[in-house]
Amino acid sequence: MPSTLRGSLLAAVQLLLVAVGGGASLLLLYTLLTLPPAPPGSDGFVTGGAYLWGGTALVFTLGVTGAGVVLPTVLGGDELLGLGRYQRTVLKAAAACFGGGLLLGVGLTAAVDFLFGVLALFLAVLLGLLLVALVLAWRLSEVVLERQGRNAAHID
Repeated sequence: MPSTLRGSLLAAVQLLLVAVGGGASLLLLYTLLTLPPAPPGSDGFVTGGAYLWGGTALVFTLGVTGAGVVLPTVLGGDELLGLGRYQRTVLKAAAACFGGGLLLGVGLTAAVDFLFGVLALFLAVLLGLLLVALVLAWRLSEVVLERQGRNAAHID
């Protein structure tokens, strides 16, 4: 439990980002999974567009969730997950992907084309999500192995 006002605010913002991003991701995923197929006589343009923009929105909502996970690491707050030094370093790289991808996307949108900017942001968010998932899987495997070690010590 955070002991300072700053820590409490940071935990509240983190919880809000993870809850809103995760909830929106689940709703979008449900919507995409229950989307009706294109009618037989149509070319599928509307359905394809719905999948395209729904998938893009899904990646961005997952990016909000990932940003909520990396927020305490970037701002130096209390780690609720008990991450190690190298795990925090990888999360900082994920935060750089989120922030750098946003700046690169805005820059490419202004300088070149809207679609290039969206593509750059999309790829950066995907890379950041991959890094966050890697760290969470890494930490989960540590917890499982520590628990197995404790259980093995009690058996002997």
